[in-house]
Amino acid sequence: SAASDVYKRQVLGHLVNLDYETSESLAQELEIEAKDSAVYDFILKVINYVYAICRFAKGDLQGSKIAIEIALNKERSSGDLDPVDKIQLIRIYCGILLAESNDREILGQLDKAERIANASSVNNFAIHLMSIKAMVLHEQGEYFKAFDLAKSVVATSEANGFSGVHSAIDAKFVISKCYFAFSKLDQANEILEEVKKDASKYGLQPWYVLAEGSIIRNLAGTAKMKESLEKTIELRNYINKFHVPYDFSWLVDISELYLRFKLKDHNRVREISQRLPDFYFVKQVVDANTYLAVSYTHLRAHETDSY
Repeated sequence: SAASDVYKRQVLGHLVNLDYETSESLAQELEIEAKDSAVYDFILKVINYVYAICRFAKGDLQGSKIAIEIALNKERSSGDLDPVDKIQLIRIYCGILLAESNDREILGQLDKAERIANASSVNNFAIHLMSIKAMVLHEQGEYFKAFDLAKSVVATSEANGFSGVHSAIDAKFVISKCYFAFSKLDQANEILEEVKKDASKYGLQPWYVLAEGSIIRNLAGTAKMKESLEKTIELRNYINKFHVPYDFSWLVDISELYLRFKLKDHNRVREISQRLPDFYFVKQVVDANTYLAVSYTHLRAHETDSY
């Protein structure tokens, strides 16, 4: 209907202007208004495209993943998203996988994006594919290739004035991870400060929390425990300002988990791990913590027997 078309233009306009709250509210109205539309299945894809971005921006990562699945996979009869929109959603999905330390799944997402690209007659999605590819290269240990490709994403994005979810914020995060792999922690933290600045500018709060959490881990890795602890407290205070914290709590927990592991605070590691999702990184830390805790207990027992 004409009303639906007006709503769609308004929704996407607010999205471009980074007004996520208004955009999501209008998408909810459109979902109700278009129920009886002959093209409702297509409108639902557009609505979930909007939901995916808005939910990501406010930290509802699981809600964003669900919206992405609907936007990409729901059966259609009246229309579909443009290939560039689909690949952009996959790029956002990969950003969530990065947050979850679930790097292994990103390769499958790249395959999906490349299939969409190969079936398309246009080629306006190269920047999204490059960003996903940089994440995959990092996961495969190809740090120099990942670094160079991520730098290209940043340069191209800045040259074209891309902002919001179109910006190179995820590529900058990959660059920071490469610097970490190169043992250049000062440079890694400098880039993470840029990520925080971009996240604040574009209203993409998960990237702020993720970047600050990574700084906390980097500091803990270089034995700067006091500063790392202070930043953890500050980050918890930061996420407490949000009316609904969504997935921010476990993002902070993952950083504190690593910090407490480095401090050999075995009980606190166990406590935090019990409220965290079942991520690969969490399993690694918990297994290492269990090994160290058992080793410490055996050592203490041996010392007691010696006396």
